[in-house]
Amino acid sequence: MVLAIAPQSIISILLVILILLFIVLIALYFMGRRLQEKQAAQQPMIEANTMEVSMLIIDKKKLSVKAAVAAGLPEQVEKELPLLSSLFKASHC
Repeated sequence: MVLAIAPQSIISILLVILILLFIVLIALYFMGRRLQEKQAAQQPMIEANTMEVSMLIIDKKKLSVKAAVAAGLPEQVEKELPLLSSLFKASHC
C-alpha cells in the first residue's frame, strides 16, 4: 500500500516548517542582542576586578632545599626546615 500525499499538503508542511524556523531565528537574534548588551554592561566591572596572581609551580623533581630556594621557593621554607632534612634531598614522593 503506497501512501499518496498531495503536492499541496507537502508544500503547506514545508511552508509551516519554514515559518517556524524563521520565528526561531528571530527569537535567537533578539535573545543574542539582549545577552550581548548584558555582557557589555558587565565588562567594565570584570576589568575593574581583575588581578594578577603569581603562582608557585612545584615539579616532582628531587632538589636540594638550596636549589629549590634558588628556583623560586620562599626563603622562609629554608629557615623553618629541620637541620637534618636540609642536609638531604627532598623526601621520596
